[in-house]
Amino acid sequence: MRRALLFLFLLASACRVSHPDLVGEDATVNDASTDSSIDAPDIDATEMDAARDATEMDAGLDAMEMDASPDATEMDASPDAMEMDASPDAMEMDASPDAMEMDASPDAMCAANDLTCDAEDDDCDGRFDEDFGSCTTTCGTVGFQMCTAGVASTCIAPSVAGTDTCNGVDDDCDGETDEDTGCTTACGTAGSLTCSGGSPSACTGASSPGIDVCNGGDDDCDGETDEDSGCTTTCGTPGTQTCSGGVPSTCTGASSPGTDTCNGEDDDCDGSVDEDRTCTTACDTPGVRQCRDGVPGACVGASSPGDVCDGADNDCDGRSDEDFEPGGACDTGLLGACEEGQISSCSAGAPTCAQVRDRSPELCNLIDDDCDGETDEQCCDFVAGGRYAFCYAPQSWRDAEADCQRRGMHLATVNDEVEQAFLADQTRALSTDNAWIGYVQMSRSAGWEWAGEDTDFTDWQTGEPNSISFPRCAHLWGMRGYNWADRGCGTRFRYWCER
Repeated sequence: MRRALLFLFLLASACRVSHPDLVGEDATVNDASTDSSIDAPDIDATEMDAARDATEMDAGLDAMEMDASPDATEMDASPDAMEMDASPDAMEMDASPDAMEMDASPDAMCAANDLTCDAEDDDCDGRFDEDFGSCTTTCGTVGFQMCTAGVASTCIAPSVAGTDTCNGVDDDCDGETDEDTGCTTACGTAGSLTCSGGSPSACTGASSPGIDVCNGGDDDCDGETDEDSGCTTTCGTPGTQTCSGGVPSTCTGASSPGTDTCNGEDDDCDGSVDEDRTCTTACDTPGVRQCRDGVPGACVGASSPGDVCDGADNDCDGRSDEDFEPGGACDTGLLGACEEGQISSCSAGAPTCAQVRDRSPELCNLIDDDCDGETDEQCCDFVAGGRYAFCYAPQSWRDAEADCQRRGMHLATVNDEVEQAFLADQTRALSTDNAWIGYVQMSRSAGWEWAGEDTDFTDWQTGEPNSISFPRCAHLWGMRGYNWADRGCGTRFRYWCER
């Protein structure tokens, strides 16, 4: 407003100076560019009397300022304030279009658009917050939000497809988390679940049919396993059962009547067959009825043993020795192979033990065939045309030498490497680890000597002989390739005799 008033005032003053005819007939001013031969009026007479023009004002911008407030519309009417510099420079005005332009537009204080949600008409179009709405979702996509009374809604992406799974994340960018509770049950039908803290519950199909049998699976798709305990007993009546690890117990009918008799059937429908076998014995004591394959047996007293061969009614069933069965092993009281026996009968309350094997000639089989208490005592194998005899019955060195002498022989003498190799091979073939030969040291002070023929040949294992007991005797030792080792002469080994 102040700029407009100043402009109008300066325009009026300029017109007075530029057009003398506006200030009186005597005020003719000649243009300084006209011919000098023309007499100009007296300059004092043509000069504009500054006192005559009561509208002089100081052309300075500061003297023309007015207070734009409603109370400040008065102008300072003092002579100093109204003075105007009549000089040509002071009267000049910038007549260019830019200098004459005034910002009188009503949109000078309005924004280009209304993008903020603040309940204000920022772009002065009579509407509020109409340009607000574009936003970026939590998924990083373009979304839309509403503005109500200056309050913005959540940024929603209406075009983002998908389902919000139970994971604590807004998967479909709709501003809500885990809101989709639809699911597919184990039966392939539609179901629902609950979501808490990003953890889903079991998917339950409200209308899933069927009964959940005991098999470790959710047969009726209700989120539970093996929960239906109902069943049908063997009698065709309703019953119950327990389920552990997918394995059902017996189906028991709680109200099934009756007693289970010995007939191979479940009479009382409890899943067990022939289990009720209480009875009263012939001794008038409580007993248990024997039952085998649905066939009842004797009533045996609970504390009575089975009927043995002793002439008494041990099981109180009115009979004696009836449970005795022949064929059990027994001891005949004989020696060797004749000791083995078998019960054949029960006579007068005593079992009879029959001998299974009779006495026979002694064989080389580690059995006392002739039942004399000695094993293989006459058993020796002869080799090399009868020169050597390998005897199987283990004996001490002295007893072995005595047995060889009874046969007209001595314990073998090894004369050289050839004979040593022969005896080693024969002993190995007979699956024997140790066998006496005829070499002996009777005392610490005595030297080693042969029982039969004398020779200087020896074939000791490394570190042998090493026995500290005397007398000590030499033997073939299979652990070391059948070279010689020494042992206390009382040890029982098989042995080689030589003729």
